[in-house]
Amino acid sequence: MHYVNQLIPVLLNQLRINNKELVEKGAECLGNLAEAGGSITAEVIDKSLNMAISWLNEDINPRSTDIKKYSAVLILREFSCKQSVLTFNKLFGQEQSYRVVFQAFK
Repeated sequence: MHYVNQLIPVLLNQLRINNKELVEKGAECLGNLAEAGGSITAEVIDKSLNMAISWLNEDINPRSTDIKKYSAVLILREFSCKQSVLTFNKLFGQEQSYRVVFQAFK
């Protein structure tokens, strides 16, 4: 399990690189990790969702093509497919999160 701790920082840094293919694969890898479950992955899901929400808060322009916004939407998509209950609770448990998410999807 210690390999997961080494993999997570690499994945999170990969989501900031201005390369769509790397970002898509990184988000897919996070989704697969979330699907595996466990205590470490719960922390990763929480940290990644917070990061995605903060990236969406930073860029509220609906026509933006920023890679971080694209990464955030991909993370939300993967977690919604693989861990829908946790993602739903995280997004709708906070007052403003759902507004930011729907603005990004718009």
